[in-house]
Amino acid sequence: MKLDIKKHLAQDPKASVLLLHGYAEHQGRYAGMIDYLVDAGFDVYSYDQQGHGKSPGPRAKVDVGKLIKDHLEARKQVESIMRTEDLFLFGHSMGGLITAASNLINPRNVRGVALSGPAFDTSGGLDPEIVMTVAKTALKFPGGMPTAALDPENLCSDPDVVEDYKNDPLNYTGKVPALTASTMLIQGVETMNRAEKWQNPLVIFHGSDDVVCDPAASWHFSQAATANGAPVEMIEVPGAKHEVFNEPHARAMLLETLEMWMNSQIRRRQMGTPNLYG
Repeated sequence: MKLDIKKHLAQDPKASVLLLHGYAEHQGRYAGMIDYLVDAGFDVYSYDQQGHGKSPGPRAKVDVGKLIKDHLEARKQVESIMRTEDLFLFGHSMGGLITAASNLINPRNVRGVALSGPAFDTSGGLDPEIVMTVAKTALKFPGGMPTAALDPENLCSDPDVVEDYKNDPLNYTGKVPALTASTMLIQGVETMNRAEKWQNPLVIFHGSDDVVCDPAASWHFSQAATANGAPVEMIEVPGAKHEVFNEPHARAMLLETLEMWMNSQIRRRQMGTPNLYG
């Protein structure tokens, strides 16, 4: 399926970024980050995932496994049109989980991966085996399992960000569809189980006060991901909730950190230190 990928082009690009939004939101919420990266010399590509933003499909009702396949297709599309040698992947929350899974499936032609509050664990700390059993059982029943709505207050400590989220007609604010909740849990466990197969440079940003996606899972993933020798960094942001790049006390520093990290990966290539895996 051909995706409607938006291009945000820099005047003199040094690298490209494929940016993926999270659950219940859309690519438009990343306008500030996109503008920053474009000004810093990065071409940015983004799209609304199925059932999100302006894309078709029941609102926020998705099979996360299919969204991973969409991301692999998006990478192919971007690779066919990108104007630079280097491609970075960035994903937030559910988009972070999808981005990580996509890179595990195919690590080639990726200079580096950056994740923000990835949804590796949204179970509230349940044992992974129990999570898999409950999630797979729920998928067998038409009504699915009982779910709750995502509380916007848990997204960010900035009240303006929260109000903007609530008032954005492109955001979904109902209960999490059972299909989405179940497949996100399943893909989270499966991705965590494959962390030791990780390839390519990785940086994870996660808020210490995130109650939406467990920061402990990001720590675990980052530690396991070093098994193949890939450079991995975990940046836990003190006092930050789920959307670390929207936190007033951290957003400027984190954007600069992301820019510097990508520049460092570009320099590695220019100095003749290619990625181990393409």
